Amino acid sequence: MSPITCRLVSMIPPDMPLNRVLQAHRDQCSNCRTDVVRSTGVSRDLSTLGTETLRAPEGLATTVMSRLGEQDGTDPRQTLVVRLAVKYSAVAVIGLATVAALIAGVISRRTRRG
Repeated sequence: MSPITCRLVSMIPPDMPLNRVLQAHRDQCSNCRTDVVRSTGVSRDLSTLGTETLRAPEGLATTVMSRLGEQDGTDPRQTLVVRLAVKYSAVAVIGLATVAALIAGVISRRTRRG
């Protein structure tokens, strides 16, 4: 089976509906079926903890942050389109203002001649 499809299927929670291609892959792929069973078992084990709080291993936060690397400060929940729109909105405004000024200049020149 395709490792890319396996990775895609693994990112989707087992209780979330899949399209028919991914569902067929999950049903036929032994790696994906094993992952579903494993994650279901972990979820079941975690649900039995109730209100018990587990302490994170020493240095976990430092390890996670070092693996994440430098962040650019953008909100990952925003879609790419929104991030690009925000990033390039100033350029668009300047471009529109330039076009409006050019059109106004052409109109002004024509009215002076006529």
